[in-house]
Amino acid sequence: MVNEELYFCPDCLAYMANPALGSKASFLERWAAHIISAMLFFSVLTFIDYFEKDLMMQILIAGFYSLLTLIFYLQAQSPGKYILHLRIIKVTTSKQADMVTVLFREWVGKLISGLPLSLGYVWSLYDPNLQTWHDKLSKTVVVKEIITVKLSEKESAQIIV
Repeated sequence: MVNEELYFCPDCLAYMANPALGSKASFLERWAAHIISAMLFFSVLTFIDYFEKDLMMQILIAGFYSLLTLIFYLQAQSPGKYILHLRIIKVTTSKQADMVTVLFREWVGKLISGLPLSLGYVWSLYDPNLQTWHDKLSKTVVVKEIITVKLSEKESAQIIV
């Protein structure tokens, strides 16, 4: 049984409830994923602005971006988390977070984390599990995925990205 206070091994940083899921994602990795996702979002806004006179094109671009984001959320990732091989894990089930949890975390939870001077994000610097307020509200942690590479028919290697 996992200690409810500590989800990651203090020595190897592996997720203790299910080490095959990965290890603790650092604050910088999570911040970089956030920056990448924000850059993509603002790029889409800029692209929409480029087509200011073509409403249909704006709707198509916004729809495509929304669909793409939902596909990432189904995988318990944001675009930035996907690029950096990070994933959102539900601590109550020790499995990938479901769509409802991810949507709550991304929309409601991040709003709460960001409103009071982004204290919810800063909180992760002092939390042993690097959980932000939106992680705590949605009962999630963020892990670095373990990638399994097949070397031959009998051998494979696991790589923590």
